[in-house]
Amino acid sequence: MSPAQKRAEPSFSTPWFVAALVMVAIIWGHSLVPGTGSSAESGIVLSLLKGVLTALGLPAGWLTEFMVRKSAHFLSNAILGFLFIQAFDPGRTLHKTNAALALAACLLTASIDETIQLSVPGRTGRAADALLDVCGACAAVVIRTIALRARARD
Repeated sequence: MSPAQKRAEPSFSTPWFVAALVMVAIIWGHSLVPGTGSSAESGIVLSLLKGVLTALGLPAGWLTEFMVRKSAHFLSNAILGFLFIQAFDPGRTLHKTNAALALAACLLTASIDETIQLSVPGRTGRAADALLDVCGACAAVVIRTIALRARARD
């Protein structure tokens, strides 16, 4: 093997891809929870967050279940976006094709996720939620890119 081959950066990471698939399963699994169960989960998180804000002496009345639910969309898909970009760009090449692949995988996941919800009692599939999901994934890819470029300058 030549020295150049030894130093070649990997173009795909199976462990990161498996982690992304686990996250997809978690997201889709949560979409199978009927509306009453999903709302109860959001209510628990809302109560916990309000308790934390109150304990810190901060106002908590502004926080709503809607905000919790939409934040969950954004954050879970930001995690997914990070996992997919790590899978498709483990060598940290920052190549646009790798980012496009990661975001395409996230868009496909979000589209299927919202379609799943159409058949679950008390749930609705919304294009706006799929868009929010993709925005979370994009945020993760952008933050990773900025962090890697800043690190490369040091």
